[in-house]
Amino acid sequence: MKNIVLFLAIIFYSCKSKNCASTNNKLVAEFEKNIKIVQTAHNKKELRVVEYRKAIIYLSNTTGIMTLADYTEPVGYLNDEDYIRDMKLWKKWLNENRCM
Repeated sequence: MKNIVLFLAIIFYSCKSKNCASTNNKLVAEFEKNIKIVQTAHNKKELRVVEYRKAIIYLSNTTGIMTLADYTEPVGYLNDEDYIRDMKLWKKWLNENRCM
């Protein structure tokens, strides 16, 4: 029984991990650049507000995931849970769409 479960887990994992014939490097680079801008702002490092707003809008428009960040005034997340949620969803989206 233990071997069957292990065998099924290996098959499931191999089906889930698809290899890209080619990665969309332009998408990945732009996406990661904008993720870093949001991370920089969240870590309270100096950043131009216009860069932050553009990054939030880019990530939301590209993924279709509405952010919980406030990009009017004040800029940033009201709590860490909202920040963590957005980061998790955006990174998951990138992993699923890097082969476009």
